[in-house]
Amino acid sequence: MTNHLSDEDLILHYYGETARADAPRVADHLASCGECQAASTQLRRVLTLVDTAPAAEARPGFERDVWARLEPQLHAPTSRLVRHSLGEGGWRTFFWAPQWALAGGVAALVLVAFLAGRLSNGAAPAAPSVQQAQIEPGRVLHAAVGDHLDRTQMMLAELVNADTDQLDQLAGEQARASDLIAVNRLIRQSAEQSGDAAIADVLEDLERVLLEIANAPADVTSNELSDLKARITTQDLLFRVRVIASEMRQRNRTDREAGDRMPQRPPTS
Repeated sequence: MTNHLSDEDLILHYYGETARADAPRVADHLASCGECQAASTQLRRVLTLVDTAPAAEARPGFERDVWARLEPQLHAPTSRLVRHSLGEGGWRTFFWAPQWALAGGVAALVLVAFLAGRLSNGAAPAAPSVQQAQIEPGRVLHAAVGDHLDRTQMMLAELVNADTDQLDQLAGEQARASDLIAVNRLIRQSAEQSGDAAIADVLEDLERVLLEIANAPADVTSNELSDLKARITTQDLLFRVRVIASEMRQRNRTDREAGDRMPQRPPTS
């Protein structure tokens, strides 16, 4: 059975962000798989449109509208991703397939935060309206980080608390770590673009550990598992992840309360 490239593989390949160890696999597969070539071509059209779109100020209330659409999807098991592009008179939506292999809500939040940072690069600052001033620009990023870290800390806790002779525990966590790497990388880049250095630093350290877990050999020994657990403990990584996750939950509550206090925008005719 052919293991096709995931959407996150294709996105990272497009932006030249593929991990060095994964680059040969991605390049070789793209050279030989017509289905992934077609998906890559379609993805390039979307991302080229996003990258070349003229910088423009979103209409008043845009962030709140996007959040209202995405928040119900946060814990959806799967979803098809709706991409947005700038057009005359505001934002237009269009559909792009295939389905993301990541959890639908988190994937959508990560991509919106990631592409929003790229779209805003080079844009001249504009005087914010009252509605825009009441919305924190990092609201989507906060939700994506919080959900991602909640799932990551559960995986790390299970691994740290496993007995060193439970070698099957590491094998069971490898697939989860692989799924988390691409999401972690996109969120880290979004945090860097947003100036959230504390979040970016934790995610950078977390990425190294996730890569080590995902790439661990099949014949890992008890000593190697013990060393991995010691590195996680020595870096206080699990504690730092919990602190940032708690901070994100607080920010999300603040964001929601701020949104609830905002006056509703009257319907446009």
